[in-house]
Amino acid sequence: MSDGANWPSEYTVVCASYFVKHYLSHTDLQSSTEQSVALDKESRPLVSLTLEMKIERFYAVLGNTIQTERLKVNMSQAKLGERLMPKMTRASIANIEAGKQRVLGHTLIQFSRILDLDLNEMKDFERRTVLTPEAADKEIETALISELSPESAERLMELIRSKPKRRNK
Repeated sequence: MSDGANWPSEYTVVCASYFVKHYLSHTDLQSSTEQSVALDKESRPLVSLTLEMKIERFYAVLGNTIQTERLKVNMSQAKLGERLMPKMTRASIANIEAGKQRVLGHTLIQFSRILDLDLNEMKDFERRTVLTPEAADKEIETALISELSPESAERLMELIRSKPKRRNK
């Protein structure tokens, strides 16, 4: 699950394999009602996990949207935090933009007013992409290489391969 843009598909595969494994372990049950009850009990954790993943995805997209709009109006994180009521610290704004902190409803409305966000656009959050740094690097590499001669592209790829990898703290 390294690429934020692809995690729903990978997650779906994990859920499906979990579901099938547990379904097969209950096939010795006599009636279809018994099987349905057993499957329902087994699928509850999946429903909960799926909901949690959608919630996390929402906050990642929301944070990315807030950051993008804040940068468009050339506003610092600290200034944005000062304009909220109650005020938020720069660190809280950074956490929201990173998708690590949830946002209360009244704060979301304030963000929309301050940054001129259309909250209706957020209803399609599952279709929007938030790239991880590694995925963003890959997109940049691909775009650069498409504009270069084969020799220059090869030199660039050698340089990219030799660069130190980012470390997650």
